[in-house]
Amino acid sequence: MDSNAVSSIKIITWEGKIGIERVKELKAELLKEFSLVRQVVVSLSLVSTIDVTGIQLLYAAHAFSLREGKQFHLTGTVAPSVEEAFVSGGFIRGSCKEAKDLEARLFEASTGEASA
Repeated sequence: MDSNAVSSIKIITWEGKIGIERVKELKAELLKEFSLVRQVVVSLSLVSTIDVTGIQLLYAAHAFSLREGKQFHLTGTVAPSVEEAFVSGGFIRGSCKEAKDLEARLFEASTGEASA
């Protein structure tokens, strides 16, 4: 198959509880998709809760994408319980209802960009 025929973007929708019980499975899925496409986007709209291992996986995916010359993004709406996990864990400050805003705040230190 011609590599140009393969889609350059993959959107993955995470659902339910994202925690230590699922991180290994989700990491494998991310690595598989990164091997197939240039850009991976994770939708957080259906995530009900996330723990520190899930948050760390997002950081790791972002770092991996930078090292490999790929792109990693977040999309969707952020449930209040998910937002609270990021705020109470000290990963972000203030309200963040959209995943694109969450992404900007989470990854600004590693890209050297400051968010407004």
